[in-house]
Amino acid sequence: MTNRAFRIVSQRAVNAEKSGNYAAAYTYWHDASLLAVKPVNVWHAETRRDFCATCNRYGWGKKYAS
Repeated sequence: MTNRAFRIVSQRAVNAEKSGNYAAAYTYWHDASLLAVKPVNVWHAETRRDFCATCNRYGWGKKYAS
């Protein structure tokens, strides 16, 4: 059985990252980490969340997005 809520929120996070909106991606990855059931998915969401926080802190994002 799939965790539909995790899949939807993590896809939103991916789309936000692709558009260079790391602030929104951070929020989505945080929510995804809370929705995840499998430990590997929790780890992945937390890792991506931390990456997005770093990108946002240094101002990376929309101006570099293609």
